Amino acid sequence: MRIFRQQAKSGPKVLRAVAEDIAEKLAAGESFADAPRRPPRPLSRRCSSNSSRSASKPASSKRRSTNSNRYYETSLHTQRKFRSMMAYPAIQFLAAIFIISGLIFILGFLGGEGKSKMSVSG
Repeated sequence: MRIFRQQAKSGPKVLRAVAEDIAEKLAAGESFADAPRRPPRPLSRRCSSNSSRSASKPASSKRRSTNSNRYYETSLHTQRKFRSMMAYPAIQFLAAIFIISGLIFILGFLGGEGKSKMSVSG
């Protein structure tokens, strides 16, 4: 309770009302778990007064919608660009694996059983 009273006096301005409300609830005998569940009255009044002042709700909603659409379009564009940029190196990697495997396979037939074809019989 002492910490919440201290935060109500000198804490961050945004949290002062919440800390004061929790301190009051604790002083009234509520448990620590139940105290922060309900929003403080000043905060709810502040939210309702801000929403009544805001005359452009549809405009802000439209702006949020546009921003989220732009985010998803940018994200999709970035994913597609990444995949297209990674396709050629992936094809080169697979080709290198097949070429090296093929060379090892062919050289296995050509080399015989460890004997050199160039040795001089003597």
